Amino acid sequence: MPQQTIETRLKDFNIDPATIKLTDLDVAANQTLLLTSADAAHVHSIAFLEPHSITDIKRWIGIPDQAFAQGHTLPSIGPVVLHPTIRPSIVGRSGIVIPPLPAFHPDQVATIKNMARDFIYGHSGNISAAQIPALNKWLDLQKIRIPIFIFRDIHVASGAVLNVKGKVLFANHITIDKGGLIKLGNQSAIHAAGIKGL
Repeated sequence: MPQQTIETRLKDFNIDPATIKLTDLDVAANQTLLLTSADAAHVHSIAFLEPHSITDIKRWIGIPDQAFAQGHTLPSIGPVVLHPTIRPSIVGRSGIVIPPLPAFHPDQVATIKNMARDFIYGHSGNISAAQIPALNKWLDLQKIRIPIFIFRDIHVASGAVLNVKGKVLFANHITIDKGGLIKLGNQSAIHAAGIKGL
């Protein structure tokens, strides 16, 4: 299969390639570079993803369903499913469905966060399709913006550290020399056409 261009790959993130200045990033030997969304030095390499659905977030930073062996999905902690007029009770996923409300009770928010985590980082089939409208409504109310750092190619030299304080690091190719390191936070993702360690 032919490799997609970086511009085509950016469109999968709803990013217009014309709005990004594609540059290479080189972290010199024995140096540490911190990338943050407030980083003025790399302002043209930062974009913000604005998801329209929970499926967008799964595609951008989650674990694809294909990563789970068929019939061997990871068990969930089993979020509590709530009706807006009752107090929490453990009823399982096939119980009452949270409707997509204009606002959510704090107990419902905890449940929705659990369901969102299970959907994004687990097999999406573990969450009933009937719950997706509530997840998407909650997501819409949050106005989430996910920072993504975008470079053409990244090179991390020997002894160098690239410390990324954001959810997504995007590049065409990433090369990490022996002793080099890329640090990302929990539940972050790297999207690259290729990653090579030397």
